[in-house]
Amino acid sequence: MVLPVLCLSLILVAPVRAEEVASDTASAATIDEATADNLTATDVEADEEIVNLASGGSLDEAVTEIEDFDGTEVDEIEKIPSNFGLWWRSVRETLTLTFTWGEMNKAEKALKFAEERMRIAQMIAEKAPDDTKAQEKAQKMIEKAQKFMEKVETKKDKWSEGASQEKMEKMVKNIAIHQSNSDMILDELEKELAEGDTTAISELREKGAGSCSRLLNAVANENISAETKEHLEEVKARIEEHATEVAEYNMERKTLQEKVRNGEESAKADLQALKEERQTQLQIRTENVEQIKTQLEEQAAAGDIKAEKKLEIINRVQENQKQTEEAAKESIQTQSQVQTQTQVQTTTGKNNDQSDNGSNSAARDEEVQALGEKIQAVLDEKNKVSESANVANGAGANKK
Repeated sequence: MVLPVLCLSLILVAPVRAEEVASDTASAATIDEATADNLTATDVEADEEIVNLASGGSLDEAVTEIEDFDGTEVDEIEKIPSNFGLWWRSVRETLTLTFTWGEMNKAEKALKFAEERMRIAQMIAEKAPDDTKAQEKAQKMIEKAQKFMEKVETKKDKWSEGASQEKMEKMVKNIAIHQSNSDMILDELEKELAEGDTTAISELREKGAGSCSRLLNAVANENISAETKEHLEEVKARIEEHATEVAEYNMERKTLQEKVRNGEESAKADLQALKEERQTQLQIRTENVEQIKTQLEEQAAAGDIKAEKKLEIINRVQENQKQTEEAAKESIQTQSQVQTQTQVQTTTGKNNDQSDNGSNSAARDEEVQALGEKIQAVLDEKNKVSESANVANGAGANKK
């Protein structure tokens, strides 16, 4: 019975997915702003030199590594998928989500698929940074990943309802891992891909930042351990910092591109300087920049003006990032202190209640004891009176 159903589902889904994958692998839409980047051959050579800050050397290996999910196996991406491979992956993802029961299980699958799509995009950046068709696939992979995460976000109330603490802990932790991994992969893509595709990547990045922030804020309120919550806050602060960088860069880039289109010659140099600083931001996050700085310092000491300029940019960007990181840490510490104070106040309130109850109980005991003493005094006085009466009665009887 299961096999016919699967076959029928495949027949129904395949045409839709075939059309979708064909769209995925079609040429990327032309970006109007890219026409403003009509730089000269000298400008292009200078831009390529910016990417490789260390003269004569290749880019250093990334200093950050992709983190594995907790308790969930993610497919290892060993090569860039073919068109058919992407089509079959789309069919498999759809069928899996269709025949997965339970909102939490569906959310876990969607999160897994989003992670795999981002890792495909990473593979493209590593293996085919100059292949136009491959770059189009990278953009589509990011879009697919964002769609999966939108599903996780929009159905958060459903998949979190009634979930055990263990399930919720694992889900929230993996969401934080995915968003952190995605941020690193987007850094690599923006740094490695060609000029026009970098523009598209940065715009996709800005588009997905809102959904990412909303999801991280939503899951932060769930019943999770202090360790997971701290990791989540660190990821959220870092991603929001990078999202702000991207938004500012895109806005300034578009302004300068408009000026270039209007014929302002000085805007071209400003645009080039903006790209240079953006590449430096990315390199500081993804490479062993201290080694590059050492090489640039040696070149600057020897009188290399370009090396001195690049060194100034690196130092300026590092200082800005340091200030941002310190502000983020201060924010996290403040939130932690507020939570601790809230817990202390709650505990103190309970203790005060207990103390009040104890005081009230002691007061009642004292009142009861005092009342008992009064009753006893009355009884003693009554006994004395009775004894006196008996004595008097006895004396009267003797007289008779």
